[in-house]
Amino acid sequence: MFRINATLGDGLVVQAVIDTAAEVTLVSDRVFKKIPGDLPVLEQVSVMTAGRD
Repeated sequence: MFRINATLGDGLVVQAVIDTAAEVTLVSDRVFKKIPGDLPVLEQVSVMTAGRD
């Protein structure tokens, strides 16, 4: 597992964690809201994490 800088859409740069054994891909709500365009939400899942609120 390692981290890279990834560019999304028209120049939004985020730090991404690459985990080749992951079964799901997670995107924070803050990053999702910044992605340009109209992205479909196929399923919304709440994940308990540490570090915010």
